[in-house]
Amino acid sequence: MSFLKRLWGYITTLFKGGAEKMMKPEVEIEQAINEAKKRDQQLRNQAAKVVAHRTQLESKMENAADDVGEAREMAKQAILKAEEAKASGDAAGQEKWTKAAQSIAMKLQASENNLSTLKTQYESASSQADKAKQAVQQNAMRVSELAAKRMELLGSLEAAKMQES
Repeated sequence: MSFLKRLWGYITTLFKGGAEKMMKPEVEIEQAINEAKKRDQQLRNQAAKVVAHRTQLESKMENAADDVGEAREMAKQAILKAEEAKASGDAAGQEKWTKAAQSIAMKLQASENNLSTLKTQYESASSQADKAKQAVQQNAMRVSELAAKRMELLGSLEAAKMQES
């Protein structure tokens, strides 16, 4: 069994070495650049999605804040109406407005909870958006570095070819 393992190792090393000798540096550099460009595009797409999600959360937060404001105003009005009914001796009106105020208070609590949740999600999305932008910038620098390295190596290869001839 160990003989077969050694034989397989020998064969793979032989082919790997042969393949490495046949590889051209220009092609390897071009492949690395293409791979970096593909990665750059993937990162940009991912960053765009993260930023879009953050923007959606901003919009939802604005709507939730409006809901909270409306619910507060409605609760305030219901309480005032209940107090007016109490002052005028209208027990049925007082009970009606008190129940309305309680119902609106429950809606207010739900709206505030929703707003709080959205704020937490927004903070997380903002952090992710910043990280995504940073990753895009870092990868763009890597693509630029690879392109510069490519130009340098191609110049060196041309110089070496000229010396050979």
